Amino acid sequence: MSSPDPNRPFDPITGLPSDPGQARTELRARLVAAWLPVLKASGLRYQTARLWVGYHTDGAGWWDSQIVVSFGKPPVTEFPRVEESLTRAAAATGWGQAGVSHGMNVRQGSLHLEGGCATGDGCVYTIKTGPRITQEIAEIPEGYTLRVEELEAYLDPAAPPPTRR
Repeated sequence: MSSPDPNRPFDPITGLPSDPGQARTELRARLVAAWLPVLKASGLRYQTARLWVGYHTDGAGWWDSQIVVSFGKPPVTEFPRVEESLTRAAAATGWGQAGVSHGMNVRQGSLHLEGGCATGDGCVYTIKTGPRITQEIAEIPEGYTLRVEELEAYLDPAAPPPTRR
């Protein structure tokens, strides 16, 4: 059982397949599974959702992955509605505080949900892997879709059509 301390390290990511491509597919599935109840509970519709996998060269090298969801650029007067909807949804679906932040900063097991609204970028939220992953994860090859079709039940009908990249 995890400690309630919001500053504790993230739980390790375990059970990934040893094949780098299968590991990427598994991480995608875990990130999608984390987003689905949050989107449902929020009642919001998003504009774009993108998968990302990254390799970092510091230390011995490590990987991480995330799904970034943008709720567009609503008027500034709408920022509190979006932020409150996502805060309530995260709390209702079992996310707990992950340290001090000016925006959403919550955790659930080995995943981290953060984001907020700003005049430049609009309302953008990310669920990402919390701990460094030391096994190889296949990066996203040309032609692989960054689009996250599994979340499109919550895509805003007025959003631009999703693209493959």
